[in-house]
Amino acid sequence: MNPGHEEGARSEDEAVELANATPYGLGSYLFTTDADQAARVADRIDAGMVFVNGVGLEGAELPFGGVKRSGFGRELGRAGIDEFANRKLIRTAATRPAQPTGGSPS
Repeated sequence: MNPGHEEGARSEDEAVELANATPYGLGSYLFTTDADQAARVADRIDAGMVFVNGVGLEGAELPFGGVKRSGFGRELGRAGIDEFANRKLIRTAATRPAQPTGGSPS
């Protein structure tokens, strides 16, 4: 929720709107007893990290980073290592199988 907002959200949509109504987006906390709701809402929150049903769940092996005015990209974990890797995409168009050139069909 937004700091200074004294009333609770009246709906899931309003809760997401309030959570996203900030120029920052490092981390968010989400508490619910409904696992489907947790996945749905966490996906809609504009933050680099969303912790569900717990505080202090970060770890050195996990990617760390934010969005909006809280940063760009990730550090630590596999995502952090990927920031320093040069990746190359090589894509080849599908080729047609060779067609028989004469002779009788099998």
